Amino acid sequence: MSTRYVVKQGDYLAKIARAHGYTDYNALWNAPENQGLRAKRKSPNVLFPGDEVVIPDAAEKSDDGSTGQRHRYVLKESSLKLRLDVEDAFRSPVRESDCQLDVSGVAEKKHRTDGDGRLELVIPKNTERARLVFRQADTAFEGVVLDVSVGGLDPIDEIEGQAQRLVNLGYLQALVLDPEDPAFLSAVQEFQCDHGVGVDGRCGPVTQARLERVHGA
Repeated sequence: MSTRYVVKQGDYLAKIARAHGYTDYNALWNAPENQGLRAKRKSPNVLFPGDEVVIPDAAEKSDDGSTGQRHRYVLKESSLKLRLDVEDAFRSPVRESDCQLDVSGVAEKKHRTDGDGRLELVIPKNTERARLVFRQADTAFEGVVLDVSVGGLDPIDEIEGQAQRLVNLGYLQALVLDPEDPAFLSAVQEFQCDHGVGVDGRCGPVTQARLERVHGA
């Protein structure tokens, strides 16, 4: 019998699926019982606390095999990739810069951003946090530590999700959850001005769409 799981802050579908014995989150995301969730959230990586995910019963599979012989079965499992786009204070990509990305459950090793300032790494499906440290002396980021919350991004139509993206893009210095707060209004206006959206300080549907696109999720 299927069960219902209530999403908590920091949850994402790959993490939920793994906790319930599924190797591929698509088995949950594409389940008919979760049609309403798909329509509402669009992405399995951006859920909101209080959302409900239906966990259907896992289908049983069987295979014939001769007794007295050894048989090998390969478990196929989808991977989860963390992608970071790093920009400086002037929103220029931090290109080809040496850094170290520490993720629990992954051996520590050095990395290097590519020509677009991007860094990608396959991570365990229960990852909650990561830490990025730049090691290259000729960048303004030398020694800077950036803490990354995996699964902490809220949907764009929630004030939390708008503020998180504005913080990540450098328009807000701290999380502000009041749309009437002067800091939030100013951040939205600056973003609108930079990206050709009508400047009114309100994060309406048009601004939300542009903010989501610029942020990358």
